[in-house]
Amino acid sequence: MTNNLLQQKLNEFPKAIWVQMCRDRMQILNHQGQIEHTTLPTQKYDHPRSIIANFEAAESTLTQLIKMKKLPWYDPSPILLLQVKEEFEGGITFVENRALRELGYNAGARNVLIFDHQGNWLNSEEQPKSSLFIGSIYSKIMLVVVICITIFLAKIIA
Repeated sequence: MTNNLLQQKLNEFPKAIWVQMCRDRMQILNHQGQIEHTTLPTQKYDHPRSIIANFEAAESTLTQLIKMKKLPWYDPSPILLLQVKEEFEGGITFVENRALRELGYNAGARNVLIFDHQGNWLNSEEQPKSSLFIGSIYSKIMLVVVICITIFLAKIIA
């Protein structure tokens, strides 16, 4: 089950991708908590004391997992809700938190929100506000581009 804050973020960002990161696998869940895709790493990326010991292996696994999720062509950079499902003594360190954010950004996310196994907030900076303004500007720009291409092609054909 999810904590209220994780559930709140799932509701706030309906197109976000919810990824659970375990020692031996990563999986995408839908917003109801059902597993949609699972990826096993080709190389081990964890360590007994840390969720990330091999950054490149973790990045490759996450990138492969996100590619399984069909993203719309007009919005290929998702918001990533990354939940670390393992419990570590002392919790996630600042360095691990930073590595998890970099992992998400390198895998193509435009924003990375990190949660622990219970769904508690782990990002070290303030919680971001919903970026509807950026999304709407991006959508409008894409619409103008599509219209311009259509007009250009219509003139060529005519």
